This record gives sequence, C-alpha cells and structure tokens, in this order.
Amino acid sequence: MALAFVVAGAQAKVKLPHVLGDNMILQQNSDARLWGEAKPGTRVKVTVSWSNEKYEAKTDEMGKFLLTVRTPAASYTPLSITFDDGEKLTLNNVLAGEVWVCAGQSNMEMPMKGFGQCPVEGYMDEVIDARNYKGIHYVKIPSVMSMTPLEDANCEWKEIGPQTISEASATGYFFAKTLNKTLDIPVGLIMANKGGTRVESWFTKENLEKYTTEPTDSDGIVAFKREWDYHRALVWGNGTFNPILKYTVKGIIYYQGASSSRWARYLSISLKSLLTGMMTQTARVVHCCVNNSSVLLKSSQTAAWYAPTTLRILMRASRYTLRRNVRWDSDWLCSR
Repeated sequence: MALAFVVAGAQAKVKLPHVLGDNMILQQNSDARLWGEAKPGTRVKVTVSWSNEKYEAKTDEMGKFLLTVRTPAASYTPLSITFDDGEKLTLNNVLAGEVWVCAGQSNMEMPMKGFGQCPVEGYMDEVIDARNYKGIHYVKIPSVMSMTPLEDANCEWKEIGPQTISEASATGYFFAKTLNKTLDIPVGLIMANKGGTRVESWFTKENLEKYTTEPTDSDGIVAFKREWDYHRALVWGNGTFNPILKYTVKGIIYYQGASSSRWARYLSISLKSLLTGMMTQTARVVHCCVNNSSVLLKSSQTAAWYAPTTLRILMRASRYTLRRNVRWDSDWLCSR
C-alpha cells in the first residue's frame, strides 16, 4: 500500500512526496517538476527564492497537482521553495546542481560502510574527508516490493558528512565525489536499487509482457518459482523505482550483476529493453531535458564470480550486441 505523503508542519494543507524535502538538490537549468496533494479544486501557488517568477497549479478531482519551475545554474547558495494554498509550506537548504539516479543491484546498493561489518577500502579516511563534500546530498529509496506502482516512498535527503556517509551507496558516492571535484558544483544522488535483483525485476508491466513470458498478475508472480524474492520480476520497479519517476534528473547510473548472467544469451535483449525503458520513462515523465530531452545513462554489467569461461564469453558477446543494437542518442552515455 502506498505511503501517505509527508506533511511539513502540523497545520499545512499541501502534502508533498517524501522525495521533495529539505536538503534536496534540483537539476540545474531545467524545468523541474514539483508535485503533491491538496484539497480538490484548490489553487496551489509556488514561489522560489532565486527568482521573482510565480507559479501556480490547480488540483484535480483527486486533489493532485503538478507544475514545473525553472531552476538556476548550479551553486552552493541555499535556496528555498514555498507552497501556498492558504497555508504556507517551505522547503529549505535546497541546492541546484546535477542529479543522478543510482539504480541496479548490490554493486550499486552496497553502502560505504559495506555489508556484514566489512566497510569499503579506505572507509575511515573517507569518513574523515566527508566534511569537505557537503555539496553532495543523497536520498535512499527503501527497497520494497509492490504488486502495483507506488507513488511515494518513506525517505529523506541527507547532506554528506562524517555522520551520514556510511549509508550512501559506495559506487554512487565515488561517482558523485568525482563530479563534485571536477565540476565544483553540488551533486544529488537518488538511490533506488536492490541487491540480487535481475534485469526483469525493474521492468514495467508493459515491457515484461512484451519481452518475457513471466506472469504479471499478483497470483502468478507469487506462484512463479524463484529461488529468492529479489529475483521476482516487476515488483521491485513498482515499489522502489516508480516513486522517483517524476523527479527531474540529469541521468541514471545502472549496475547489473550476477543474477542475470546465467541467462547471458538473452542478456543484451533484456538490458536493451530495460535501459531504453528507463530512459523513455524518465525522459517522458521527468522531462529530464538535456539537449532534446535526452537522459544520460552509464551502465555496467558484471559476470558472476562463479561463471565458467563459456559463460564469460557469452557475457562479452551479449554486451557487444547491446552496444550495437541500442540506438544511443548523441547525449546518452554507455560503458562496459
């Protein structure tokens, strides 16, 4: 069941999804989407600290509204956004920068503190150094399954520091750290991933029906034999990825691992379907505008540690097929 939208302030009427909150980072120089709920038929006014422009949207019969605001160039200057339907709700310590989604399985999910009390190499040095990277903010979407697409997730944005770095995706953090050092601008990470998941775990219902023979109804998904629940198709995308689809981002970094390697012959087809689907969803729904509405993508696929030589050869052939068959627009980025 979808979570209730967060309410800032006991008397506030406007309700926002958790992913819109204090410490969030907005995609710079974009038409960023803001959405939420209020009383049906209410006019919600939005003002921003960086501009005199005023924005307004009317809630529909379900009480939902959505609008876009033009964001400024990247800066470390704290910004604010105020929603007003008669009672004000303000988001503070908002920054403009580059926003990336960190998707995939355990290679992306593994936090800086590691798994099983085994932190990443150099962890203590990174903790000490974290105070120098307050321009990196992240939000971790809880890894949950759902038979239907969820609209919200119980999460909050955090500023990187010695007290918060431990929960950040290690892959995501080092990616953001490199961007932050190179570009000297804020970087936001939206972490929507789950260890052990297959490519099909993140498929939409439409793509699952189009490209696979797996069931898409709840009874069929439960009955379909899988070794572990994280191998189930559809449900992880519904519960963990769908809540962020409206958020305006620069792109997606995606890490796929061993759970899909045993089907290496079909991996290129599956990855092509998933990655183009993700980019189509975010480009259409999020309006992630980067030169003609492209969404940047960086992907990685690993072979299983137990993979025999023949399987590794198939994996390399599959990656080659993927790179040849996916029609990357000029601003889409792909790597092995």
